[in-house]
Amino acid sequence: MIQQKITEIAEILGWSVDFSEPQNGKTDVNFAKYTSYGQDFNFSVELEDDDMEAFIDNIHEYYENFDVDEEAYIWIGSDGHGKNGAPYHIADIVKDMEEAEIMMADLYHPKLFRQRPLRHSAPCFLWTNRLYHPFPLLS
Repeated sequence: MIQQKITEIAEILGWSVDFSEPQNGKTDVNFAKYTSYGQDFNFSVELEDDDMEAFIDNIHEYYENFDVDEEAYIWIGSDGHGKNGAPYHIADIVKDMEEAEIMMADLYHPKLFRQRPLRHSAPCFLWTNRLYHPFPLLS
């Protein structure tokens, strides 16, 4: 039931979701989504004992610890330009990482996983760092 809810919400926001096999009550939840720069951005958080509140806290912790500059630095080659398929210009790599951060902020929004049922009919807007993104209204 919880995995279904997580999947439904994430897919509405454009994420794909994969769950590891549970071990000792713990399941890794892997989120993946492409940025507009073509990066297959992904991250994993732990779902323990189907505890939704702790799961939400884990998403928030990952989001809060995400360092745009550090992540961008990983993709800068020794010549000062993007490597391994990253955008050529450093500014574009940073923009790509900022976009990834915004995507996580959308996923973390506190009301997403806490309220039910999910309705697809009425749009509303979620404020992230600097953009409004439409997503289905949660009641």
